[in-house]
Amino acid sequence: MSLTDKINLYNRTYVDGECRSKKYEAKIKQEKRLNLKLDLADTLCNELEFSFTDSQKNHVKELIRTFKNFKELHSKATNEEIILSFIFYVKALEKKTDMINSVEGQKTIRTLINDYDKQIHFQNTFEIISWKITLHYISTTPIMPAEPENIDHNILYKG
Repeated sequence: MSLTDKINLYNRTYVDGECRSKKYEAKIKQEKRLNLKLDLADTLCNELEFSFTDSQKNHVKELIRTFKNFKELHSKATNEEIILSFIFYVKALEKKTDMINSVEGQKTIRTLINDYDKQIHFQNTFEIISWKITLHYISTTPIMPAEPENIDHNILYKG
């Protein structure tokens, strides 16, 4: 058996005589796509102008795992744009500022995206994606009533 045959056997998802269901094959493809997105996130985090901590990288990866179908976030955006939006979203949460309109955010966008029209398109895409992320967390987070101390509820209900 030649080296190319061994490589082909290694890369092939189906082995002759093996029975795999369509669900199993779909799960393998989904895992591969997820790993590609996670690798792309690592690459983009390393290319950024500003510093990015490990906890921020893990937060970006958690967003990628949460939103497996990127088309739900934005139907026309590429994987790179969506992951870059995740990165800016996480960095904005940490700094509590608007990263898109900050100086270092603009420098990063200019270095990663060369065309001016694409920069404007990315800013619009980022706004839509960050809105949908926030909407997702608002809809999935349970609202629990706070029980403040030293309050007499009978007085409040008498109104």
